Amino acid sequence: MMPRLFLGWFYPMVPRFIEPRKFAQHGVQVAGAIPADGLQRLAGVAQAVQAVAVDLQFAVAETKHRVVTGHFDGHVVMQCQRCLESVELHLGGEVSLAMVWSEDDAKALPSEYEPWVVAQEQADLYEIIEEELLLALPLVPTHDYDCMDRSALAPKVVVEPSKHNNPFQVLARLKGSSTN
Repeated sequence: MMPRLFLGWFYPMVPRFIEPRKFAQHGVQVAGAIPADGLQRLAGVAQAVQAVAVDLQFAVAETKHRVVTGHFDGHVVMQCQRCLESVELHLGGEVSLAMVWSEDDAKALPSEYEPWVVAQEQADLYEIIEEELLLALPLVPTHDYDCMDRSALAPKVVVEPSKHNNPFQVLARLKGSSTN
């Protein structure tokens, strides 16, 4: 049986700094929450960030790569780009990373894994989950319903072009022809 480091109800916060290669070698599972104040870059693009739940399994894959797989689940509040009001968005997804020493090693990874460059013995777990959260953000945050008043998009006044105020009249006179 693989050792399990359960950080759920009894230990609500997952550790920030871990030794991912050792975790993989020992088959450690990490489950719990990352506090909102540990996600500063995400907080920079959102109005509010809630704690993010993670469940990660560290292992050595059949390909002999040290990997981390699992999922994350959280919520942020952003500004809807249609109505400009606040919208709460669910950010969830799967994690499938393989630890590599350098960018060159990343090129040899199987396609099912994304590279995680771990050049030091310790790594910042919050940082890697924050990267996944930033990638999960929608390009244009909007409500999942039609929040815009469509009448606001209709033009209020239609301006008819005037024959007397033609910006090309001057050019026509310079060429010696008349435009009427």
